[in-house]
Amino acid sequence: MRVSLRAKLMLTFVALMTITSAGTLWSIHRSLSADLVAALDARMTSQARGVAEEMAGAGHPARLAPRLANVTGARITVVGANGLIQSDSLEPTTVGRPIGDAPEIARARRGGTGREIRRLQGDEPLQYLVAVQADLGRVVRLAMPLDSEIETRARMRNRLLVGAAFGLLGCLVLSWIFIRAVTRPLQSMTRNAEKIARGDYDVEPPADAGGELGLLARAMTRAAGEVESRVGELTQQRDLLSAVFGGLVEGVAVVGRKGEIVLVNAAAEPLLGEGGALPAPLAPLVRRALAGEQADEELELSSRAVRATAIPLGAPGRSWCSTT
Repeated sequence: MRVSLRAKLMLTFVALMTITSAGTLWSIHRSLSADLVAALDARMTSQARGVAEEMAGAGHPARLAPRLANVTGARITVVGANGLIQSDSLEPTTVGRPIGDAPEIARARRGGTGREIRRLQGDEPLQYLVAVQADLGRVVRLAMPLDSEIETRARMRNRLLVGAAFGLLGCLVLSWIFIRAVTRPLQSMTRNAEKIARGDYDVEPPADAGGELGLLARAMTRAAGEVESRVGELTQQRDLLSAVFGGLVEGVAVVGRKGEIVLVNAAAEPLLGEGGALPAPLAPLVRRALAGEQADEELELSSRAVRATAIPLGAPGRSWCSTT
């Protein structure tokens, strides 16, 4: 199926805008998500260090942890140097139990800041965990559910998609206007070229376009007029030549390179016979003419004695033969 230039350009614009928009949205969403996590991490790290300072020298972390949890809004767990839980603001029943496999705790014991995103229990939501070292070999860990961050990311993603959809729609409208303005003169020139190819030189006036397209459209219109004028002149010359050629008393035939008769006038038809083939007596003269020399000889054609002359034409490989 033939696809117009306008459709091709529009499809190309749509593909480019879709790819660009998708890449931009992905980059923005990823960057903003990373900023959200970074802001949460900075806040929880600062709070964890503040909690560790508050608990310095405290003899009863089990009573202090719930009060600090109300201030920070995070779950606070204090782990002793022996790996046992000394305090948990959310589940006091875990006090005295071993902390188990906790990579963030292990990292904090080595002197760094432990960070993890995982579930503390199978049915709990994802938690962002930050652990820092406290006094007496203890470790303070803060846990914050990521539900709010996930919801924020979802709202942010939806808003980005809505904004991108409106932006894409606006770009499509502007692209259509631009492509239509560019392709209108091209379509007009295409129609004019098809009409000229069919021999119809009554072409449309050039489209109102500026720049190179306008120059090209006007040049095509002028060219159509020139072609029409030249074709008219050639037609007149052909008609005149046909009248002169047909009115000659001498028989004249134009012979091609392979010996075929291309053109013959009425006076030569009785001499050449039917079938359109070159008579055998004329063949030697035609070969000499094809070689570039003029041949003149008296011979017999159709039971008539004639004087035949073969003269090479200007184009290489052709000759014409005149018989009298």
